[in-house]
Amino acid sequence: MSAVTASSGLLRPRSVAVVGATDRDGSYGAQALISLQSIGFPGQVWGINPGRSEVLGRPCVPSLADLPEAADAVVVAIPAAGVPEVIEQAGALGLRRPPWCSARALPRWREARSCRHI
Repeated sequence: MSAVTASSGLLRPRSVAVVGATDRDGSYGAQALISLQSIGFPGQVWGINPGRSEVLGRPCVPSLADLPEAADAVVVAIPAAGVPEVIEQAGALGLRRPPWCSARALPRWREARSCRHI
């Protein structure tokens, strides 16, 4: 895989999964979905939320492992305690770049960088 091809998924992802997708006003999960829609993101957007089948018009599945295909990019919008598990799941599914996390999740992301997939 060339450097251009490898970076395309990061710079121009074809699909995005939002872990913690919700329609709760002001939440990072809702804002991520709304922002992707408002910029006219042309690719597939999935919500990841074990309690929902749809959020803001987007399909949801319980976990990254339940996606029909691996996402090129992952937005993490869950409490910090769950971030290392999400990063481990993303790595196991072949995502080779760190997920985008809210600022509150960064301390846990730093912990999770030691995961074998990152």
